[in-house]
Amino acid sequence: MKKLYPLFLVMCVASLSRSQGLTDSARQAVSQLPFTLNLPKNEWHLAVNEAPRHYIFKRNPVIDSTGRQIIPAIMVYVEDASGFQQNVSIFCSKHMQPLIDNGVTTNRMLIQDDKDYPLTYRNAIFVDGKYTSRGIEHVIYLIYIIDKHNNGIQVYLDMTKEVAGVYGHEFWEVIHSIKEKD
Repeated sequence: MKKLYPLFLVMCVASLSRSQGLTDSARQAVSQLPFTLNLPKNEWHLAVNEAPRHYIFKRNPVIDSTGRQIIPAIMVYVEDASGFQQNVSIFCSKHMQPLIDNGVTTNRMLIQDDKDYPLTYRNAIFVDGKYTSRGIEHVIYLIYIIDKHNNGIQVYLDMTKEVAGVYGHEFWEVIHSIKEKD
């Protein structure tokens, strides 16, 4: 992920809500965000807080079969998306292109009318992707949303493919918890 990490840091996106077992700083950060998101376990903590535009949540390390410490991450960015005139396809394309240029490939892309679409947001795109960094395969989910307040939201969920077999359900819990605030 080292190759892609700087790209995530310069991109802009989203917000979350209170999750059980979070530290006070993480709880405060998620309460400030324009959408709700529940972290599934107290294994997650706030690693970067550049409110109100950029947050990174990291899981406590898990050990893979080679003994490496793997730290799954959830990156959230929020920006003013009024210039996109609610066109989430253009918003998605603009922010995905640098990732594609750096090796992220798409397994599938889902919109609200697709059968397996996992979000309640209507103006969003869900991308199931992958990439390889330092010879290690990663699973990455990319979510692009433009909400009713013209917040452009990006949520990236990233872990290695190997640990996704055991810990991937945590990402799906997070994905299904993403809801628009009233």
